[in-house]
Amino acid sequence: MKRRIPIFKFSSFNDPDNKALIQQQLYSRILHEIKLNVNTNKTEIVIAKVQDDTSDNSYSSINIDREGFIPNLQNMLNYYESKEDFEQCALISKTIKDLK
Repeated sequence: MKRRIPIFKFSSFNDPDNKALIQQQLYSRILHEIKLNVNTNKTEIVIAKVQDDTSDNSYSSINIDREGFIPNLQNMLNYYESKEDFEQCALISKTIKDLK
C-alpha cells in the first residue's frame, strides 16, 4: 500500500489559527516515517509537500535526511514534554533508542 504524503497550502503556514494543527500533523508524520525507516538504508524521508498558492502544479517537499532523524525527534520530545503528553514522549524516546 502506497503511503499518502500530506499536502499543505503555503499560505496555511502563515495562518496562526492553523499553526498548532499543522505542527501536530507534521510531528505525527515525522514520527511515523522515522519509525518506518529505522532499519532501512534510506538517506532521507519525505514528510510533506507544500503547494504554491499561485499554482496547482507547483510543490516543494519537506524532507529530513537521516542525520536529522535524532535532532528532530529530540525537538519533538521537548515539545511533548512541555505538553505533558507522556505517551508520545515514550514513543519518541523508544524511536531515538532504536536509531542509536
